[in-house]
Amino acid sequence: MGINDTGRAPAVRRAAAALEVVARSGHASVAEISRDLNLAKSSASDLLSTMLTERMLTRRGGALVLGELLAELAAGFVGNPNILQRFALYWNKYPPLEEHTLSLQALLGTQNLCVDVRIGRHVLPYTPRAGSRLPVWDGARGEPILAHVSADDADATLRRFRGFNGAVDEREGIVSWIREHAPSAPAAPSPLLSSTGNFELVSLLPDRAPGAPPVAVTLHLPSRAAGTDHIELGVALTRLAHALAD
Repeated sequence: MGINDTGRAPAVRRAAAALEVVARSGHASVAEISRDLNLAKSSASDLLSTMLTERMLTRRGGALVLGELLAELAAGFVGNPNILQRFALYWNKYPPLEEHTLSLQALLGTQNLCVDVRIGRHVLPYTPRAGSRLPVWDGARGEPILAHVSADDADATLRRFRGFNGAVDEREGIVSWIREHAPSAPAAPSPLLSSTGNFELVSLLPDRAPGAPPVAVTLHLPSRAAGTDHIELGVALTRLAHALAD
């Protein structure tokens, strides 16, 4: 993909691009990062050596994966590092979830932050990436996660992260939409269409840490294809959400 080294802090731009390469597939070799960033192998080796020292990356077998520092930073968004550890361990332990793409998301004001993701075998219109942020409000309707958040919790996160979003405060419109239009939480989540083109099943994690934003585990579906048992998926997703919070 190459990088733009013009402007300030080219080393920071290179590090961010390297992290994106690793996050895209979950692991990468030095050669793959060098090729994607269009860097000489010597330059890539110097960059990656520094990132390993700073714990931005770590080695797993012969590949580079995201390091402990990023997990520690991400843990701040979900309120408990154990949630990330459990997600890594449990995401494929609940049939039939193992074949689907799952993401762990934190609602930060008007933005939905993908904290972690596990890629399934189905091709999606949009594949979430760890660290990506998407708006949850288009001025008229909310994204699937808002249909599962209480008006009080939405109000709290919108007030807390107002500066983080860098956008016009739409708190009143969002809270009103939740109160008037969001369905009451069902026994098992049902698929709702996201602006990304994916259908999403969302289950909030219960009993989050004090002050932590609403956190959800989301299952991404390419379509509401015939033969897909959304009830079974929803029940399994709810079980996973409770396991992550225990």
